[in-house]
Amino acid sequence: MRTSARTRSKSLRTQRATLKQKRSGQSPIEHVVWLMLENRSFDHFLGSIPNVDGVDPKRPRQNRESPASRQIYQQKPDALRELRPDPMHEVSNVLRQIHGDGLGPMGGFVYDYSHEYRQNPDQWEQVMSYFPLGSLPALHELARAFCVCDRWFSSVPGPTWTNRFFAHSGTSQGWVTMPEPPFQWNLHWYDQTTVYDRLNERNVSWSIYAGDIPQSLLLYNQRQLQNLRRYHRMSTFYSDVNNIDAAQFPAYTFIEPCYLAGARNDQHPPHDVLNGDDLIGSVYNALRANAELWDSTLLIVTWDEHGGFYDHKMPPNPATPPDQNAQEGFAFNEYGVRVPSLLISKWVLPGSVFPAAAGVIEHTSVLRYLIDRFSLRPLTKRVSSVASIGTAIVTSPNENTPTQVGQSSVTTRKAPEAGRLVFNRNQVALMDFAKYLETQSRVDLAVIGQNAIREAGSPGAAVEVAIDRVWRFIDSSR
Repeated sequence: MRTSARTRSKSLRTQRATLKQKRSGQSPIEHVVWLMLENRSFDHFLGSIPNVDGVDPKRPRQNRESPASRQIYQQKPDALRELRPDPMHEVSNVLRQIHGDGLGPMGGFVYDYSHEYRQNPDQWEQVMSYFPLGSLPALHELARAFCVCDRWFSSVPGPTWTNRFFAHSGTSQGWVTMPEPPFQWNLHWYDQTTVYDRLNERNVSWSIYAGDIPQSLLLYNQRQLQNLRRYHRMSTFYSDVNNIDAAQFPAYTFIEPCYLAGARNDQHPPHDVLNGDDLIGSVYNALRANAELWDSTLLIVTWDEHGGFYDHKMPPNPATPPDQNAQEGFAFNEYGVRVPSLLISKWVLPGSVFPAAAGVIEHTSVLRYLIDRFSLRPLTKRVSSVASIGTAIVTSPNENTPTQVGQSSVTTRKAPEAGRLVFNRNQVALMDFAKYLETQSRVDLAVIGQNAIREAGSPGAAVEVAIDRVWRFIDSSR
């Protein structure tokens, strides 16, 4: 069989890069891309993958509805694509799920769900459900082709905002619950040093690409002019991957899904999980199609927290508190529930599992890796205490990686019906944040009034107005 000139060129380029990397001792990874989705546990999404610490159909684990009632087993791969109502995941709920309230370690998931939603007994079993192998096409194919982290825990046993703040900065400034609107912004003022500040200090390039409202803008420093210019819509990500040289692509990229708009691909219940699976596939396929960029990229796919879904693995506590802040009485000395996580690159072992002996892996393990890789100054005590994901990087590339994963068509995916839009706490919080940003923008009072009238028209209109408010604020920096 004859080898094409393009294939020979690619092979020679890889050989030269590998030789250079071995001689210098440097990492082959020049670009880190992190896609963080919403609210799913490891057992729930990746428990069916072979050779991981996941679901055991021969010995199904169980939870009870209450100490004196029936057992519900983790034995049917019958997870719904859209689950209503949304399992709770505030810190009080998660601590009950983990510690069981008398039901044993990891024994309180069904009890917590039934306690919160007594009127929905037909749904209680869903928190024990999991997706069978192949039912999440992109995610499961990538899990079998690259490195699964089956010891990756969320940073905090709490909700979205807290864990995402840890992913950006290694702390949440002591806040652990989702604030209720109308927010007191003088209290919830997230002005901590972030990894983006550290990257700026070293002149290391970065970008954030967002499906709609970037949650990371809640961090005060991100709203500075030089940082706002690094925010882009998700369509720009695909354009950048396709059209710019690898040397010009950001060294660090963080991707935020659609929390509010369109098909809502963040995978937060009740959003259709296949929309999020398509997002995973499209991000991988775009990177994989750019041979030069793929040669030097590590793609990380993970979820911010477990969203109330069952996982059998007890968090490896204690955790190191990041700082002295404890605004709401929580000491930040416990990890949250295990979440699905993949390391995807030609520079990880194919079909591998991240070694448990490497140490505790959680969201700040990415920050630890970035600090080591780009010689950044430290962040918090938590970041310094955890293991780096860099342990998974190897020196010999795997050239036999999938060229494309997931579905080629999204016609079977679902967008929420306008009449059924019910906003979760993250969505409500982001929409309220958009109102705050409008007050910080140079917007005519007439426009503010028109937006207020328009958003009152329907839930769909409220979403459109919120997104427009945020991007007006971002675009004003350009």
